[in-house]
Amino acid sequence: MRKIALLLIIALLALPAGALADVSRGDRGEEVRYLQWLLFHTGFLFEEPDGAFGGHTEQAVKNYQKYKGYPQTGAADYALMEEMEEDRARLDREIYGPDYYLPYDGSFTPPFETGQSPEYVPLPHCLTTVTRDLSWQDTCQRHLALLLREGELTRSDDADSIAEAGDMWMADIRDMYAEWIQQAPARQRPDILAAWVSWNAAFEAQREAMLSLWQDGTAPRRELVLMAREYALTLCELRSGETMTGADIAPEDDAGAEYEPFCMQWVEGGTVYTAPCLEHAELFGQEYAWMDGGANDAQSLEDLAIEWKHALLMLYDAWMGMCDESQAGTLERAQEAYFTALTRLGAAFGHEAPAQIAELRAVEFECARLCEALKAALVSH
Repeated sequence: MRKIALLLIIALLALPAGALADVSRGDRGEEVRYLQWLLFHTGFLFEEPDGAFGGHTEQAVKNYQKYKGYPQTGAADYALMEEMEEDRARLDREIYGPDYYLPYDGSFTPPFETGQSPEYVPLPHCLTTVTRDLSWQDTCQRHLALLLREGELTRSDDADSIAEAGDMWMADIRDMYAEWIQQAPARQRPDILAAWVSWNAAFEAQREAMLSLWQDGTAPRRELVLMAREYALTLCELRSGETMTGADIAPEDDAGAEYEPFCMQWVEGGTVYTAPCLEHAELFGQEYAWMDGGANDAQSLEDLAIEWKHALLMLYDAWMGMCDESQAGTLERAQEAYFTALTRLGAAFGHEAPAQIAELRAVEFECARLCEALKAALVSH
């Protein structure tokens, strides 16, 4: 009997490390962190991985097991983690496109193949540019998880979850401003702080004004999530100095294209597309021509920014026409707060080329967003 037990122990020791071990409550380490990362990216855990297997992680494993029809033990072996990895990869491809690949950011190497191509590496910063018929955004290491989290929150389409997504992006913007202030020369810090304060005020003013368009409160929150996300990704790019120019992209062949009567925005493959409407197609074309010229003609850039500001003012006028007298003051405050934020943003960037680009991007995204929002409001009314 002792001989049999000894042979069994030797056989067990000969197996790959961890092959039989479950990861369960009370465990700590990189394997636990990897499990939590899988649970987070499949939407079963709503906390950042910390490597400590506690009650929340155990419940998340049970929920995943229930979802798959397995006994709810609350412990995970490698077979279960491999299945989570397959689900995570499938979900990522559905959200971000077939070429998307998000590698695990820790030191643990799972003992199985993920089936993903290792060629995709997230960029260190967001890259954003606008061509004549779409605005293209590639995601960066910082924002991939936030984009996924936003998708998880807004999928339920309830007001509280959408509000949480907006708060998430605002927190990211706040953090980027805090980093910017720490890195900037002392003389520039007051302008950067003023830019953050004014942007936050503009966001709150837009929230109040948007409530004048819809009664249920869900649609305004969704619009403000979009507004905050686009600003966060644009700020990430501008702070990194990795802005794209016309030389970096291929022109789109839009011969015979029929533009929508309003701007249309949606997210696919980690990319925010903006199809220009009849009113804005010409402005997108002007920007493409400016970029194709090398993005070095300051006067053309300034002229284009003026045109976009005029287009935004026209949209605010159209919005004013939809409001009653009691709502007009709220809308006027929102408009004033937004343009004040643009001025502060220019001061934070030192009124140089990045300031002009920052202003242009902020205005054109707001035009596209507001154009679509007003169309939806007209339909709902």
